[in-house]
Amino acid sequence: IWSKLGIIMIVPTLATIVVGTNGLVTQVDTASNADRARVLAIVSGDAGELMHQLQNERATAVMLLASDPDNEEQVTERTTRYTEVQSGVDEAERQFQNQSAALTDLPDSYRDLLGNIRGQTSVLPQTRNRVANGGLGIIDTTATYTELISNLVNLRELSAQLAGDIDLADRMQAVAALSRAKEFLSQERIIGH
Repeated sequence: IWSKLGIIMIVPTLATIVVGTNGLVTQVDTASNADRARVLAIVSGDAGELMHQLQNERATAVMLLASDPDNEEQVTERTTRYTEVQSGVDEAERQFQNQSAALTDLPDSYRDLLGNIRGQTSVLPQTRNRVANGGLGIIDTTATYTELISNLVNLRELSAQLAGDIDLADRMQAVAALSRAKEFLSQERIIGH
């Protein structure tokens, strides 16, 4: 009788184990997806801050390059302003790099875009030197900054697609669309200089 009772109890016990394990795996997946969405939202926000700072740096670079070379006071003032805004970019870039390093299991397109952004930010010091020394013209300067800013906007859009949470993704897409519109207005701002 005990052997029959043992056999009868094995089936419900195994079923309980299978259902419990399945529930646990689902909860772990849900927690992992929530953490990924959280990190993507933070990276997207940091990309937005870096984009904002780069837009300011681009505008001051264009103002510096458009300075009257015979007006030393103007050149000095604009050089100082250009140098000052760089610290904001550097801090935003540091924050962006730190947060984006926490991302794992990314699609190739996201990883490639991050690599492009890292490559572009790594040459910012050379770009800044060329701007400060007059070795880079207004059009090339604008194009250099605009390409990096465009990649950051693209990253924000791609982050929204990967977020996994529909409400969060919708909000991130709306913010990315605002970023694109802000970039358009920022480009209009530098055309006036």
